[in-house]
Amino acid sequence: MTRGMLPDRELTQIEKELIPVIPLRERALAMAPDLISASFPATSEVPVAAVCFQDATRVLCECRTALYECYTHGIYYRQYKSPPQESTATSMEQFFLSDLALRLYPAGEHLASAIIFALEITEADLARYKNGRASIQLVVGNYLINEQPKSLVTQAIRKLAASREWKLAMKYRGEYVHDQPPSVEGLGIWYKRQPRWTRDPSAKKMTLALGSGDKPDYSTERVREFLEKGFSCLVQAAGECIGCFERELRSKNVQLQ
Repeated sequence: MTRGMLPDRELTQIEKELIPVIPLRERALAMAPDLISASFPATSEVPVAAVCFQDATRVLCECRTALYECYTHGIYYRQYKSPPQESTATSMEQFFLSDLALRLYPAGEHLASAIIFALEITEADLARYKNGRASIQLVVGNYLINEQPKSLVTQAIRKLAASREWKLAMKYRGEYVHDQPPSVEGLGIWYKRQPRWTRDPSAKKMTLALGSGDKPDYSTERVREFLEKGFSCLVQAAGECIGCFERELRSKNVQLQ
């Protein structure tokens, strides 16, 4: 553990404020793929959707843990550590927020895979929507919007894709993986990956600032705001997709555990 103990009242308050995921996880675990398979032809891959939903909800639980630890570490180092350690609080918050961002992406990928199996979407169906895309969720999202615009699953995915916070969360994750990791305020001097000489229009000459660094991209408060909302949107989308699959299973008289 990288922090000390917090009073129960603090932990209880954090738990109350975070979106619950365990009920969704339990619904996914209730869909036993072996039992579901008994109601489908031996060649059907529809029951594999249950496995993907379980994968998605497991990672969503991990996302919640990262967010929980972000809150607890920030509170501990600012309010209960003597003397308060603001830079440590910020550093730990950044660590757990980056962890959250990195886990949101695979959770979305697992959800997209679940949709593929549940709706029996083939590789041929998806081929025209790949266009060099590596992300399963982007391919599946484009397929659903164009081919099944009225389905409840499409509505859930469309709502997620339209979320400004989800877009920011994926942008943050993309920068972390494919570009320079995003910076946050309060962690010392930071430099962008760019030449240090700049042109001064008024003096019509090149200038070089020494030791000043560049303005950070975010504050941890801002990152937490859009990542938490993006996480909430993904949990909601997963819940709606699981609900659609549950109804399909019940229509085939499949008993959920």
